[in-house]
Amino acid sequence: MIFDLHTHTVHSPRGENSAYEMCRCAAKLGLSVIGITDHCECNRFYPQSFYTSRPNPDESYDNEQLFERSVNDAKAAKEKCRGGIKVLVGTELGQPCFDMQAAEKITSDSRLDYVIGSVHQIPCCDDFCFLEYDEKLLDIQLERYFGECLRMCREVDINVLGHLTYPLRYIEGKYNIKTDLKRYYDIISGIMDIIVGKGIALEINCSGLRQAYGKTFPTEDIVRLYKDRGGEFVSIGSDTHSAEFIGHGFETARELALSCGIANGVYFEQRKPTYFKF
Repeated sequence: MIFDLHTHTVHSPRGENSAYEMCRCAAKLGLSVIGITDHCECNRFYPQSFYTSRPNPDESYDNEQLFERSVNDAKAAKEKCRGGIKVLVGTELGQPCFDMQAAEKITSDSRLDYVIGSVHQIPCCDDFCFLEYDEKLLDIQLERYFGECLRMCREVDINVLGHLTYPLRYIEGKYNIKTDLKRYYDIISGIMDIIVGKGIALEINCSGLRQAYGKTFPTEDIVRLYKDRGGEFVSIGSDTHSAEFIGHGFETARELALSCGIANGVYFEQRKPTYFKF
């Protein structure tokens, strides 16, 4: 079974294709399952006028409306593809702990098959993609990042932990600052204990394979730590924003999981897991 459970459409920043175009392409490539998971950033859930903080012109606001459009299009694509490829209606919920009321509104939406929980920024900072890194501050930034991930997994009703180690896309991939994550293993181990206990899937996110970073999020050491803490299944996603890269990196992620002793993949339908052997 080949699947891609992390994809973005025109309802995400830099998205290029409609939900139906993504699904049709996935079917032609021979995928069994595709999940549409457009961004829904809880710290920009409402129109920009709602917020008193300085707006970032490169960020999208009014994510509540973007979520509605995404879900409606994904449901329509699912209906069009009925009898063919399995289409799942999901969302990538960013920074849910920034606005727990908004997060609860999304996670309780019965139209969703699953929710990916992600952290793209920490309080009082822009998205990691917009930061210019000072090596003196990195330790604090990464400790706060993993702390936000831990809180999200503990307090928010998510099904998948998305692209853990996301900041390395920029810290190592863009600025070539090598980072030893072992100093954060206590926090990361706590994250693993929570997701194992709650049945949350660890995502192997393949976007880094086609970027300067050149590796998955997370890499083998973290996946092995997940396995050592009792983890038994993973979700795999390309995190693509266009049909061009649907399914990209799946085989690499599958082999990574198997090399770490994880033989099972998982997808969620109506918030319930379906497991299968790789």
